[in-house]
Amino acid sequence: MATPLLEAPLARAGATTLAWALFIGAWVVLGALGRATSVLWFSGLLPVATWLAVSSMAMALGRRRAPARGPVCAAAMLALAGLAWCALGGGAVAALAVAVGWGVLSCAAARLADDLGAAFAPGCAAVPGLLQDGASWLAFGARWTMLPMMAALAVSSDWCAGLGLSAGQGMALHLAAMLAPAIVLRARTSPLWVAAFMLAGLLAVPLWPGVRGWMAMSLLHALAWGIAWSRQREVLHTAGARARPLAMMAPALTVLALGTTIAQFGPRGLVAVHVVLGAVSLAGAASWILAGPRGQAHAPHKEKLS
Repeated sequence: MATPLLEAPLARAGATTLAWALFIGAWVVLGALGRATSVLWFSGLLPVATWLAVSSMAMALGRRRAPARGPVCAAAMLALAGLAWCALGGGAVAALAVAVGWGVLSCAAARLADDLGAAFAPGCAAVPGLLQDGASWLAFGARWTMLPMMAALAVSSDWCAGLGLSAGQGMALHLAAMLAPAIVLRARTSPLWVAAFMLAGLLAVPLWPGVRGWMAMSLLHALAWGIAWSRQREVLHTAGARARPLAMMAPALTVLALGTTIAQFGPRGLVAVHVVLGAVSLAGAASWILAGPRGQAHAPHKEKLS
């Protein structure tokens, strides 16, 4: 029998694992379901956008209160029924049912991990934050790179096939680049590393044209995201808990806009989005450096107030 001394760490570990499994699985499973039920990128990403909208709204409306057991059980049954319906040939409606249930479950798992004091739970990782002042520019672009990277997971296996990488290998590289900084560095690094990896990602595109450049850029920007999220996850958890519901809808709307962009321009549209986010991050780095020691010392304080 587990002792009380071990029960809390085991519970935190279990809640953290569940929260990350639901968070990562949503992008992979819902992205695959959307792609299977629609040939259009906009509607193909609709299940992912629905999951983001539901989980974000649940976090915003519930604040720091975990969802009640009844809604969580109903959400689990809805998700399972939707998956079974998809397996039997269900279309977009079945995929959306899975997304709604998955959204409530994601929120419940994140809240449980927070209540248990888990330090490495995804929490509001799906809510990158809004640009509110110059001090937040440094990590703003890097935090938003998560959305295009994760939204493209459903088709990245096709793009990486030409490099000799399987879908599992490509996904493992991507997730390792995202999560390794948060595990290894634990916020003990200069924020300039964020800008350095964002710049390296931009330089990878002209150095390696085609899929190789996109893959290198994606991995480098994933490293930048990991550092930015690791440094600011407490700020993002607090901001996500008090954010207005409409503000929490921004990631879902962004994913739909991304789907339209990729449908129109293909991989070049995804690269263009990363270039814009990289430019924003570099502009933030320049303003941070020009602000000097006084502005740099107050930058974290400003972000906590945002």
